Amino acid sequence: MGVPVRGSDARRNGLGAAGRVVWACASEPANLALWGVVLLAALTRLSCLDLIEFKGDEVGHLLRALRILEERRLPTVGSQASVGIAKPPMMSLLMAIPLLFGRDPRLASGFIALLNVGAVGGCFLLARRYYNLRVALIAAALFAVNPWAIVFSRKVFTADVLAPFLVLYLYALHAAIVDRAAWGWLVAVLSLGTMLLITFSPLPLALLLVVCVLGWRRQVRWRYLLTGAGLALLFFVPYLRAQLAHLRDVKALAQMVLRGGSAAAPGPGALQVATWLHSGRNLGALAGAAFTSFAPAHSPLRALDGVAALLFGLAILGVIAMAAEAWVRAGRRVHRARYTLLALWLVVSLAVVSSGIVRVETQYLIILYPAGFMAMALVVDRAWTALAACVGRHRSWARVVQSGLGAVLGAVVIWQVYCVFYLFGFVAAHDTSGGYGVPLRSWLAITAMVRREAAATGVDDVWAIVEGTDISCEQTPAILSYLLGPELEVTFLGQGGHEALLLPVGRPALYLLAREVSPPVEAMLGRLGAQERATLPASAGSAAARVLLVPGHTPSELLSLVPQPIDEQMLDLGLVLLGYEWPADARPGSRVRFATFWRFEEIPAAERGVVHSLLNHLLAADGQKVTQRDGFGLPERHWRPGLMLVQWFEMEIPPEVPAGDYTLLTGMYRLSDLSRNSVVDESNTPIGDSIRLGPVRVLGG
Repeated sequence: MGVPVRGSDARRNGLGAAGRVVWACASEPANLALWGVVLLAALTRLSCLDLIEFKGDEVGHLLRALRILEERRLPTVGSQASVGIAKPPMMSLLMAIPLLFGRDPRLASGFIALLNVGAVGGCFLLARRYYNLRVALIAAALFAVNPWAIVFSRKVFTADVLAPFLVLYLYALHAAIVDRAAWGWLVAVLSLGTMLLITFSPLPLALLLVVCVLGWRRQVRWRYLLTGAGLALLFFVPYLRAQLAHLRDVKALAQMVLRGGSAAAPGPGALQVATWLHSGRNLGALAGAAFTSFAPAHSPLRALDGVAALLFGLAILGVIAMAAEAWVRAGRRVHRARYTLLALWLVVSLAVVSSGIVRVETQYLIILYPAGFMAMALVVDRAWTALAACVGRHRSWARVVQSGLGAVLGAVVIWQVYCVFYLFGFVAAHDTSGGYGVPLRSWLAITAMVRREAAATGVDDVWAIVEGTDISCEQTPAILSYLLGPELEVTFLGQGGHEALLLPVGRPALYLLAREVSPPVEAMLGRLGAQERATLPASAGSAAARVLLVPGHTPSELLSLVPQPIDEQMLDLGLVLLGYEWPADARPGSRVRFATFWRFEEIPAAERGVVHSLLNHLLAADGQKVTQRDGFGLPERHWRPGLMLVQWFEMEIPPEVPAGDYTLLTGMYRLSDLSRNSVVDESNTPIGDSIRLGPVRVLGG
């Protein structure tokens, strides 16, 4: 009769047994190899997330995802594709997941990086199941450390989220064709549909599916295949309905395809780009303007990139040869489907991308992952097996060659890890414009400085003078608006390259200057009593940034700054002209800078949403126009009652103009139909379509 075991002892014994089972599983060589490559992938992808590329495209994806959370409405389209039509909306849906936890871009980058770490682990499991452990370890290790695979696994861009779905698609095709698993057809179609809902670059893989269905038609489980196709089409319905409103774009794309491609300038071929993506070659292109300082591009060790490139080239030929061998040799038929799948994946993808329909871009060849790395691993495995057979026949040279092969692969892995972390440090310290661009860290430093000063001064909006003003299409405004919002409202000054400055009426103002400004702007800030609160030196390709605090002024104090005040003249769109400044040294053949001063009243509803421009004509005594300069430095979305603005223009005076007095004609017109806004009196009755200022003098030459 056994001794009864107490409850706590039984639980302890049970936990101990479970722990031993877990440890036994985790300590198996195959599982240790899996965890090793997963940790390596995590280390390279999750490090330095503040150094990701962060440009206008990335901001656009985050803004569309935020709109989902704020409006609680699913989008029907996504970002604009390079081929001229809108992409489907899946990228926005995916990015809404990390934004549930905050709008910091590093959250989205970390989410994408984790998806790609999962892709490396999936590559290992796929290769281990259908090939062998050596192939799994080599393929996953090359995938984990490849510099281009890492660059395209961190930023908020459509190509960067494809890898896990590519692995799932290849896994499902293996399951369907090699294992004859019915579910494989369903998962294959759904994973392909998901990728196409993200971007159009996986379209060649749709042709691959067609080839697989035709080639293995007896193994197709039509119910599963058609169910997957039906579900995928169902997900596409909202997007297709939305595209009906843009048939002109769709027709233009169809015509381009029928003509045999776009008129884009020729670039590198698909095979060359594919070689870069699997070897780390051409990584120096990301250095941009600082290429000469990018050490890996000039190091003798870059020959290791050449080794990886050669291996990829051999892999394409090798996997095709293996597939052919499996079809003709009875002893290799068990591998027929495996090798043929990889060969078809690579050949079909390269053939379609090489067709010339669109210019080859690096991100288009991401669809070769993970098949390319698996093919490379298969070639190494075949060579290793052949060498092992020679070792078994006591050929001493074979062991030396085998050891050398292992050493070279290890050197490639170490070199590529070095290149990745060197790249991270390089973009943090160099101007990589024209390549990687300004990393997120630089933008975060600027916005942290602005937030700190806004909190210290109690100001909840910022007037910014940066490169550009349009948050919908210009990079710097889009980035700063996203990173500073929604707590701070940012007004961007200088639209169209025309210097403009809002004046602090009744309250202090905080100015962000992130580009060089003209002397009149600096002089006006000085007259307003601007105090420099913080400065960020230029670094990593970004301009120096300054934050200035200007105390509030009364309207009468600001009017005293107008050099040539006039009786107020109001336009029917709510702008009041207060005065102007004409330089005393204006001469023929010179470029003069003049200014007009404005106050904003209530903007009529009919004028909201209309784009306007200020006209500035210099008229001779006989009324003939001598020269003109149009535009307006403050976008309409920032017009609010009570604001005061000084607007500067530079105007070329023709050299043949005689000295004398002239008239400066100004006013506003609508860009939609070029109709002028009216000048109105106190009763809002139109009294003209322009305002005459002057006389203004042009001195003799």
